[in-house]
Amino acid sequence: AGMLRVRWFRSPSAGNTSLSTVEVRINNCATNTLPRVWGQCSDAYYGRVNWLRGSIGIVWGAALVGAVLVGVFAGSAFLVWIPVVLGALVIMTSAIQLAIHRRDGFVTRMIASLGGGLVILVVASAVLIAIHPDVALLPSLD
Repeated sequence: AGMLRVRWFRSPSAGNTSLSTVEVRINNCATNTLPRVWGQCSDAYYGRVNWLRGSIGIVWGAALVGAVLVGVFAGSAFLVWIPVVLGALVIMTSAIQLAIHRRDGFVTRMIASLGGGLVILVVASAVLIAIHPDVALLPSLD
């Protein structure tokens, strides 16, 4: 559907147009969005990556570094520190995405950043559970 703009003119005859002119303007507004949308879809399909997608990789790299640091320094207390890393990723993702000042694709970038970071931390947790089998996953009720 097209978007109709109303302009207020100073003289009564300044804004007089025929119905066909109004229809052309409405149709142009409706059809001009298609190339822009198609361009965005084709860029993603053909692999043209802009610098905004680099912000996702930064968060994934931070998740990997955080998981390695937890694995090296936390020992058997890694289950305490993995959620701390995830919380830091949430804050880091929010700061990066807000610093970009682009609202197009904001939710997609947030989901991709945090989803990838979560997958990395889940895999790291599985590896650390395999390395430290003595860690109690559930607290005892004794």
